Amino acid sequence: KGMKFRFYWLTVRQTVDLIGFDACLMATYEVAQNLEPVAHTLLASEELEPGHGWDWSQVAAPGGEISTVDLATAITDGFAAQSVDYGTSGITLSLVDLGRLDGIDSAFDAMTAAVGADAAGLVGRIASERGDALGFGRDPDPAYDLHMVDIGHLASLLTDVDGMAAAAAELEAAVDEAVLVNVTDSPTAQARGLAVYFPPLADLGVPSYEEVADIGPWTGFLGAYYTGAEGVPSE
Repeated sequence: KGMKFRFYWLTVRQTVDLIGFDACLMATYEVAQNLEPVAHTLLASEELEPGHGWDWSQVAAPGGEISTVDLATAITDGFAAQSVDYGTSGITLSLVDLGRLDGIDSAFDAMTAAVGADAAGLVGRIASERGDALGFGRDPDPAYDLHMVDIGHLASLLTDVDGMAAAAAELEAAVDEAVLVNVTDSPTAQARGLAVYFPPLADLGVPSYEEVADIGPWTGFLGAYYTGAEGVPSE
């Protein structure tokens, strides 16, 4: 009683080397884009994490110094080993270079242009490949599915679609360049390290998603895709 408090806001003006999330579903394009101004790399999981999380004994830097990639590798290796010890499966953990997102943006723009050129003829093929792509936070009920799709796996599938092959190959290469470390196991073997929100139908999307900052290249593609779907005869 009678005490006075002062609150201060700290503005981050320098980037940190690594931001890591020992949490579920954080290795996404959306998270990466919004952390790019404040960090060089992102270490996170595309999938739901098992309850044991990371093996935090691997976080200590020997001798007080370690490179970002070496630290991330120690954490991912420890996470994988701990999942074996606990008998869990379906793990993912990846290190993303946030300075290499421009290539992904450019590829999304190329995909948008490709859909715009022949929307009605492509959306069915895209939908089919999107259905086959590795997803995360899945649920049999579409209303509860989180609709997160692995970008690299989706891109690899779309390279077989006429009209999308060049843009998809560009996207696949951009993801591989941006992901520096990637750990998976048998159920997630197709995971390439970075996911994105891709509801199969516009009606299944969260309206507030449009308010997420710095993801224009992807929302441009989604808009073109959903608009094209409207022109496909129901039969």
